[in-house]
Amino acid sequence: MKNRKKGSAVKKIVVLVLCVVLLLPVVSRAKVVWELETRKKALEAQKAQLLEENKRLNEEYQRATSLENIERIAREKLGMVKEGEKPLVFYR
Repeated sequence: MKNRKKGSAVKKIVVLVLCVVLLLPVVSRAKVVWELETRKKALEAQKAQLLEENKRLNEEYQRATSLENIERIAREKLGMVKEGEKPLVFYR
């Protein structure tokens, strides 16, 4: 009877150790998956932010390179005039 109880306890310990050994890789993988999911969410948020900034910069570029803007800069900053126009000069 004592032997049976001793053998039963040993079997339980062996099964418990075996379960722990088999679960360690599963827990480790679950942790890696969780970390990767967290990183993925952060990268997706960063991507959305960068796409929005890219859109804003493209719009700014389109405004800056428009013919109207180039003409305005040529007139205001460089003092250029169209052919046939006479420049107005203001003195203070």
